Amino acid sequence: MYQRKYTKICGIIAEYNPLHKGHVHHLNKAAQISGCEHRIVIMSGDFVQRGAPAICNKYERTRMALLSGADLVIELPVVYSLSSAEGFARGAVSILNSLGCVDSLCFGSECGNIDLLIEQSKKAVARSDIRKDIKSGMSFAASLGRSHSDDDGSKELILSPNNILGIEYLKALEHTGSTIKPCTIPRLGSSYNDEDLGTHTEYASAKAIRSSIMDSRTDHIAYIPEYVRNILSDTNLVYPDMFSDMLFYKLITESSNGFTSYLDVNEELSNKIKKNLHSFDSISSFTMLLKSKNLTYTRISRCLFHILLGIKKEDAFASPQYIRILGFRKGSSDILSTVKKCSTVPIITKLADAEMNPMLRKDIFSSSVYEQAAGSHLNEYRMSPVII
Repeated sequence: MYQRKYTKICGIIAEYNPLHKGHVHHLNKAAQISGCEHRIVIMSGDFVQRGAPAICNKYERTRMALLSGADLVIELPVVYSLSSAEGFARGAVSILNSLGCVDSLCFGSECGNIDLLIEQSKKAVARSDIRKDIKSGMSFAASLGRSHSDDDGSKELILSPNNILGIEYLKALEHTGSTIKPCTIPRLGSSYNDEDLGTHTEYASAKAIRSSIMDSRTDHIAYIPEYVRNILSDTNLVYPDMFSDMLFYKLITESSNGFTSYLDVNEELSNKIKKNLHSFDSISSFTMLLKSKNLTYTRISRCLFHILLGIKKEDAFASPQYIRILGFRKGSSDILSTVKKCSTVPIITKLADAEMNPMLRKDIFSSSVYEQAAGSHLNEYRMSPVII
């Protein structure tokens, strides 16, 4: 068994969609609070957990991460990155486990209290009815919130987006029997879902920054590092409605069979899609049309992209089949060497040398769909890791 040099490594799970000053703060604090010398980022590829394409491709977002201090960036496969909070967290944690050399996992949360989050994660594990609620269309937060009152503040705690994801990370660590130690730092500035950039803080939400970019405004530039601004200005930006034509073709082609074989698509949503296909105009407007009390916008959008990308129910919770390196810092090449020696699954730096498997094929297909919409037509087989 390989005995690595005693270099403590902290894992970070992120999307960087796009990377902003709050993320830089997290990267810096993660090293400090965990006592680790190096940071490995597990980053969503070209599609993200809220059910949408990333605003720019994974290679440019990898560049952002490395310039912000990350030592190594690894792709989170699309079967995880475009999943529910539970699937997203379990997939990312499983990859961290597979690396065989990660000591800590540091994530942001609204409460900033790891003991409180551990307590809530244990309550979630004890609730046998949660999975049944989720299958019926209820969100994880809504299901968990049913057993909490507003009196003690616990309901507000678990309804906060980063806290919810943090609870899922802790559940995943417990479920996999991981030896990785969790820690958290408090989220600063705007809330996760805040669409207003505001003027009271240097930390804005990624959602507000994306809205500013999509509206061709410039008020977001104060909230992102200069190197991120330069990358965004030189990159083909991508938005959900760019995939509308491809999705509509997929939906009308398969409408006779229904869509319940796809991940997260239940009978209710499948029937609503078939019933309303004649009103399809764009992904965003169709998602709003399908939205209901039991089906959130994010879940519907995620399901539509599952259909477009061919992500089926059997793909959920699949074990990691590889580690794909998206980029690393030259000065941290020893970390890459450690990962190659400690990993329990194959390490991929170039696709041309990789052994194909179903999970990797979905990643390649998804990136091809993304690049077609972006109009940049990057060839996945010719791409090498980003080196800073």
